[in-house]
Amino acid sequence: MIMKLQKHFQIFRRNLAGTASIEAAIMIPLILAPVFFGTVDLGIALNSGQNLTSSTRAASQYLLNGGRHETDLKSVIVDSFEGTLIPSDIAVSTTCACPNADALSGGDGQNTPLPYSYRTITLDAMEQCSITCNDGSVERVLVNISVDYTTDGLYRDVVLNKSISVRIE
Repeated sequence: MIMKLQKHFQIFRRNLAGTASIEAAIMIPLILAPVFFGTVDLGIALNSGQNLTSSTRAASQYLLNGGRHETDLKSVIVDSFEGTLIPSDIAVSTTCACPNADALSGGDGQNTPLPYSYRTITLDAMEQCSITCNDGSVERVLVNISVDYTTDGLYRDVVLNKSISVRIE
């Protein structure tokens, strides 16, 4: 009996017909798992990026429709975001700007003055942008919004940032 078992074991050991299928059954999940998780993480990151774009558009609409409070602006962004976003991830900077006449004549690409001269204010006090510029126009109000968000991925987290600038007046 033992001799028959040894004989069958030797025949089984020499037969390589099923080895490839066993190796494939072991290796394919090990290869495809990272590809699957990477694809899911990419999808989550793309969805979150589109969501950030939509939220910043809502913020620009708030500003263009007469919104003038930074806390309300942050609330609009948080409320329109489909996920968990906290107001401390949102940075808002407001500036008053006058066009610089020197900036238009530059053009050499180096040491050219900025196109605007800036004064930093808060969004709530944007009425302070009332100085008459050298060209006779009133200062423009520029609002810069930057939102940072980190996705919760399956394989790894992705850090996203969306920044927009809105000229109100």
